[in-house]
Amino acid sequence: MVEKILIIGQDSQIGSFLKKKLKNFNLYGTTRHKDRVSSKTLFFDLEEPTFQIDFSRFDAAIICASVTNLQKCNQKIEECERINVQNTIKLIDILSSHNCFSIFLSSNAVFDGKKPFYDIHSKANPESNYGKFKLAVELYIMENINSACVLRLTKVVNDKSHFIKQWEKDYKEGREIIAFTNHLLSPILEKDVVNAISFLIQQQSSGLYHLGSKYELSFYDYAKILFANNKKKLSKLKPTKDLKLEGNFVRHNSLKTNLKS
Repeated sequence: MVEKILIIGQDSQIGSFLKKKLKNFNLYGTTRHKDRVSSKTLFFDLEEPTFQIDFSRFDAAIICASVTNLQKCNQKIEECERINVQNTIKLIDILSSHNCFSIFLSSNAVFDGKKPFYDIHSKANPESNYGKFKLAVELYIMENINSACVLRLTKVVNDKSHFIKQWEKDYKEGREIIAFTNHLLSPILEKDVVNAISFLIQQQSSGLYHLGSKYELSFYDYAKILFANNKKKLSKLKPTKDLKLEGNFVRHNSLKTNLKS
């Protein structure tokens, strides 16, 4: 019976809502902030891991911790690769040695976004270092670890999402709300992620899984829906093309879900 679950990186966007909303389990988490340590919050820093936690206490671990800033992954390649790949693989090896099932959270960034709804059989072709790092860990798991699975996610949206916070900041400071028309997102809600992870914890089946929405829309169209009841915000909304994308190219964000929870 699965009882004790460890959330690696509970301060992250996904880790924080999992800690609050993942029910029916005895939840623990890790933090790299020593002032937040408690009986159920353990110190663990993926940048300089000491692996002093007794991982044999836990039935499963959800790996949320990583460097997610794309710019940082491009500017500080060695540092980010050490955290996102080398130390993450060490962590997965140790979890496996303690018979602790791992759920590695990955991303649609393992694809180049040139077409919609990649499935689990699509060939990965990341363009960003962040996507390359995620893929490296995925390949290691699939080739070496039986007691782990990979869960690729599209954009998880809540009020803490970076782009929504930026829109709100721009509005409060009197600026236009810039929203791209040629970048698409396939938004999934917190409850969808919680349900999927709960299912994977209980099943403990190795393999590769996709979770995304059934639709895609541009960031501009999403902003119109988000601000539909606020005329002042709608008046500040400015549709914009990302000129870094050549011609009429549109960057997709979707995955074909193969996970039934």
